[in-house]
Amino acid sequence: MAKKLLVSFTGLLYALKSGRVTTSDLDDALFCFGCTKDHALYPGRHGEGNEVEMAFSDNPKKGEETHKTIVSALKKAQKEGRVAFRTLAQGNASYELLNKLLKKNGFPVIDLSKMDWANRTSYNYPTVQEQVEAQGIGLEVIWRG
Repeated sequence: MAKKLLVSFTGLLYALKSGRVTTSDLDDALFCFGCTKDHALYPGRHGEGNEVEMAFSDNPKKGEETHKTIVSALKKAQKEGRVAFRTLAQGNASYELLNKLLKKNGFPVIDLSKMDWANRTSYNYPTVQEQVEAQGIGLEVIWRG
């Protein structure tokens, strides 16, 4: 089974909830969320939406446990160089940020010259998945549950 590339914090919550991603998948996954590190560690702290509460409205205790698992995995991944976080000033994640993470971990980068102009200038999760698959990068992109 391919190593996971996790590009959406919200998507990861739902993927863990559904079983599409397991806690053991987090041990060697690459993380490059659209949100900031602060949001992933403390969702809702600044008055923004809290995806943990949203995804686990039916079972808040399970949501807390799942979030603790993600936080632990993020800390481990950061020590191992498997995570890239954007800053608040950077806006959403970017292909540049993602490509640095891929290269650092021994994977080919997404070749932007193989993409049409609109997709090259507008980073989005479906296009990341499409290009990782089309360019044979060898990761399973997770952005929804």
